[in-house]
Amino acid sequence: MELKGKLAQLQARVKTLGKVAVACSGGIDSSFLLKFSYDTLGSGKVLAVHAGTTLQTAEDAENLQAVVHAIGCRLLVLEFDPYAWPEFVANPPERCYLCKKKIYQGFLKEIRTQGFKKLIDGTNLDDLSDYRPGLAALKELAVKTPLAQAGLTKDEIRAAGRMIGLANWDRPSSSCLATRISPGLEINRRLIELVHSCESLLHGFGFFGCRVRIGEKAAFVELTEGDLERFAASPSYRTAMVEHLAIQGIEKVFLSLSERPGVYS
Repeated sequence: MELKGKLAQLQARVKTLGKVAVACSGGIDSSFLLKFSYDTLGSGKVLAVHAGTTLQTAEDAENLQAVVHAIGCRLLVLEFDPYAWPEFVANPPERCYLCKKKIYQGFLKEIRTQGFKKLIDGTNLDDLSDYRPGLAALKELAVKTPLAQAGLTKDEIRAAGRMIGLANWDRPSSSCLATRISPGLEINRRLIELVHSCESLLHGFGFFGCRVRIGEKAAFVELTEGDLERFAASPSYRTAMVEHLAIQGIEKVFLSLSERPGVYS
């Protein structure tokens, strides 16, 4: 089905919901869903809801605020402290499921006090083919995923976001910083701050959309398409990253030879 047909299907699905709260991270998927829902249903029938945690960078939080403000929608930010959750800190393979369920349960409880009963999420069709434990939490809590149901892929959502003027249509995908910590390795503030500082260092060198994953006494650097060769060719970049991690007791640093997808995927 062409993009036009998928958007028509999305509009029909959103209309049937009537009044919705949209779980927003600030990424293109949830931003597009929020804008589309707002334009389809009207201002009084859409609420943006966001989980405020230290697992999101200040830049991502600022981007979210700017996007929601530009749309004109009301934003509800709920603060969570995942470090207080033993199941999160233990970091089992199903950590994302446990965390997502806790946060979305909090969303559902709070939005009901605001007069909203339905919560929707920006999961897209591509997400359904990835390993994403958090999707099980959405199903259990009856959270709808209209973008995936309409068959919209990440590329199509970016294209549609550009058409309707979303400022973040081409912003590299981001995610919770806890996703960088290898399962089984206990999550703490030091490791999260280490991930953030490493990725900020790469951003300073012009490497955006990167990931620095932390394992047992080792770190793995992932770069986007086109950046891998530039990083590998520069001793200064490699030295800076190795020295930065060595200060934290991590002496083994690996460069992933599988490039991360660029901003359009």
